Formats: sequence, structure tokens, C-alpha cells
Amino acid sequence: MAKFQKRSKKLNVGKFMPPSFHKLPDKDFDITKSETVQWLIQQPDILAYVWDQFKQSGDVEFNPKTGKWKGIFYGDEDNEGHYTHGGTWVRDIPDDERWGNELD
Repeated sequence: MAKFQKRSKKLNVGKFMPPSFHKLPDKDFDITKSETVQWLIQQPDILAYVWDQFKQSGDVEFNPKTGKWKGIFYGDEDNEGHYTHGGTWVRDIPDDERWGNELD
């Protein structure tokens, strides 16, 4: 029997999202300009959900001495690079090209 994963109640806020564009008409898609994403990230439950996902992923770690969190590869020269929208890990991409479709 497959393990059932319960859906977070924090996602219920999406049921109240007003009509909005994810891709603006007559524009190239840009996630940073998405009205739907902008509305979602203004919701405390969504921010809490995203943070919960990161904490549980093991991709961030807490330093009790400093009281700060950081990515597990932060400062690790062997792992310097960036993720594209498509989830591809790349190295040495200029900031102005990091989010371009050519990398996805």
C-alpha cells in the first residue's frame, strides 16, 4: 500500500486567491512578474509552508552558536553554482543570464 502524504492546510489560502495573471498578456513569461505568485508570497501561510519545506529538506542547517540558518553548500567552493528554473545546477553564469530560458 502506498504511503499517503497529507496536504498541508497552509495551502488552503490558495482557495481565496483573486483573479490574477500568471503570465501577463502580450508579455514573455517572467515568474517575478506573475500576479499569482506575487499574491501567494504575500500570504503568511505560504511563506510558512515554503520555510517548512526547506527545513525538512535538509538543504539548510541551523547554527545554534550564531542563531543563523544557511544553505548546506554555502561557502563550499566545490559546490558554487546556481539552479535554473528547470532545476539544473550550473556554474559560472553571469547574474543577468542566471534566470534566462536558455538555461532551463
